[in-house]
Amino acid sequence: MTKFREPFRTEAIGFGIYAAGGWQGQHRTAIEFPTKEEAPIVHLFDALDALVPLYKEDRVMRPALAGLITSAERLLDGDLGRMDGGTLWRVLADYAQEIGYSMDHGAFLDELADTSDSGFVNQDADVDAIVAELNAANPWKTGR
Repeated sequence: MTKFREPFRTEAIGFGIYAAGGWQGQHRTAIEFPTKEEAPIVHLFDALDALVPLYKEDRVMRPALAGLITSAERLLDGDLGRMDGGTLWRVLADYAQEIGYSMDHGAFLDELADTSDSGFVNQDADVDAIVAELNAANPWKTGR
């Protein structure tokens, strides 16, 4: 199961929600049986699902993946049909974290750790502290 499709698998949240026709059911139906308007977004997220694991360590492809993730985030401002924008944003945030990219800062975490405001290398930077700070500010990760 992929990150994009995983949040709404039947085993995770139970079949009753789908039968009740709640937003989760609408979102899942849009993913499984997209309309012509929803299909391009579904295909984009499926492509990211395939690309991120393949190239997350590739220094050449990571910026391209970050560009796709950023562009996909902008698409969330448009008509998503029956899909839930918050859920899609959370999936994008997970992709970004997997490749070490900060959507908030528009930079890779290792780049944020390697330079100070002056542009000189900061040997004392703590990447774990930066990641912890970003995760603390992300309500999807902390459950707030």
